[in-house]
Amino acid sequence: MGLLLLEAMTMSGKPLSGLVQEIFDRVGEHHYGRIDMHLTGDVINAVRKRVAVSSESAIAGFTVDHLDRMDGAKYLFSNGAGCCCALPARSR
Repeated sequence: MGLLLLEAMTMSGKPLSGLVQEIFDRVGEHHYGRIDMHLTGDVINAVRKRVAVSSESAIAGFTVDHLDRMDGAKYLFSNGAGCCCALPARSR
């Protein structure tokens, strides 16, 4: 991967930041955030039950377009963003 980046920089005459900006200009910026929480089995089971019956149409002012329930819940919003509540298969 590193050699490919060096080749792209050499061929384009742009620094890495310039190549990244070019990608952002084409497809938009990407932002990622993650919060890992260590929960007890009782809390995980309570969250699992709540997510199973969730039918939220909006979260924090964002309209929910789709809800994927595989491995927890992944809320996909109308603006293209998403929010994931991934739960372990079993409690610790």
